[in-house]
Amino acid sequence: MIQSILCAVFAICTAAAPVPPRNGAPTWPETATHLVPILEQEEGLPCNGDRCEAYLDRIASPPVPTICSGITVGVRMGDVRTRAECRADLRREAQRYWQGFRNSLTETGYLSLTVWVDVAFSSLTYNIGIGAVSGSTAVRRLNAGDVRGACEALTWW
Repeated sequence: MIQSILCAVFAICTAAAPVPPRNGAPTWPETATHLVPILEQEEGLPCNGDRCEAYLDRIASPPVPTICSGITVGVRMGDVRTRAECRADLRREAQRYWQGFRNSLTETGYLSLTVWVDVAFSSLTYNIGIGAVSGSTAVRRLNAGDVRGACEALTWW
């Protein structure tokens, strides 16, 4: 799954890289409009009807109780949520990861963002974590204003 995410992230990022933002970096609502549906599609929404139950994510080491589209914070086995609650949780969690990624940017990196570059970095941050993205070559390149190089570095994950 991570390979398909990386391919999508690279395509999104490089397709938009040459286009400078108009009035600064995109806002959360601008990014969320694209990011949240992408995360829901990539992560899936494992529900039985409107009932979404916690499951043990065995890809993580050690396995982690997870619910909805990859939500792990505060989740315990036996938890149940509706699809609507899952979508609200995903939006909240995505915003937390988006903000974590944004906190790692210099002014140059921040001003280099287009909506699609923001979506690409935020998607990867959601999947591999704030710390991993923040210390990455991709963020260092973005902070230096090298958007295309930053997008390329995203694929190394």
